[in-house]
Amino acid sequence: MSDPWKDVRGLALKIVDLGRTVVFFLPQLKLMESMVGEKTVEQHLKEFLLEEYGAFSVNHQPALRLMYNQGQSLVVENCERYEVMITGKKSIAQLVSKLACLAVIMDEPSIYFKVGEDACLIKPPPRAAR
Repeated sequence: MSDPWKDVRGLALKIVDLGRTVVFFLPQLKLMESMVGEKTVEQHLKEFLLEEYGAFSVNHQPALRLMYNQGQSLVVENCERYEVMITGKKSIAQLVSKLACLAVIMDEPSIYFKVGEDACLIKPPPRAAR
């Protein structure tokens, strides 16, 4: 992987590499209504992100998600956009696993997940396998 900061390293300033950018979207209502123990999924997720990654950002200006569900009906939802920087030994797999667990709790068929320029859908196992 090339060094994106090589052209500015010699300048009289300090560059702090924040790592790889991870972005994911979660449905706003399910974040507030679904529970993990005594906490909402939103509260639980925020605590997890702070504890594991030290910081994150969330855009409370909802992003509109349009998709077809398995019955081929159009679903329109407001989603929260989360952004996390992952550096060093912190694992992207750990975050993917956490989001898959939260998808089960929220009864969410998939979560849009992007690392740098690469994007995917995190799909929890089918109900029969849970």
